Amino acid sequence: MQEKQKVVSVIADPIPEEVRKHIEATARAMIGHSNLRQDDFQDICQEISMAVVKAASNHNPEICSYYTYAQAVIKNTRNRIFRYRMRHELDVPMLSLDEKIKSDEDGDITIFDVYCNQLSESEARREEVLAEVRQTVSGFTGVQQKICILIMQGYPHHEIRKMLQLPETTYFRHFAKIRETFKKNPIFFKNGGSK
Repeated sequence: MQEKQKVVSVIADPIPEEVRKHIEATARAMIGHSNLRQDDFQDICQEISMAVVKAASNHNPEICSYYTYAQAVIKNTRNRIFRYRMRHELDVPMLSLDEKIKSDEDGDITIFDVYCNQLSESEARREEVLAEVRQTVSGFTGVQQKICILIMQGYPHHEIRKMLQLPETTYFRHFAKIRETFKKNPIFFKNGGSK
């Protein structure tokens, strides 16, 4: 029985004109996505071109034309670049903190000024919410307070029940009371008190 031998094509020029144009078109289309800028165009072309050259020796002319094969390699490389940028959070736009947003009689307002202002507002809001949580929890029974603390520590319901040795119905009766009390407070739910 004869084994079928794999046909391997030898590509003299792994990046002919039509493939080069496709690489450049793909790179242009990537600009503006995942925080890629015009400055990245040449780097993208280079990375895709290297992937095409590397994969050229695996092309099998019995399956498809070289151009079709190169298109698939280009598409896969494009997707890999996007996945890499998302995984490493490179798709988040980088802003200069000194960039001016506007100027007024008090001087220039930069992105950093706005960020610091929002940070202090969110910290104040956090303290307000924590104070309200403490106030609300202090009105619960001892068991309900323990349930709240364990929930805030991230334990799931079944583990809390085991830790506190509570029957399922008793535990969920306490949990329903806790939930209802928090739902009535507009600081935790915008429609506080509404059914």
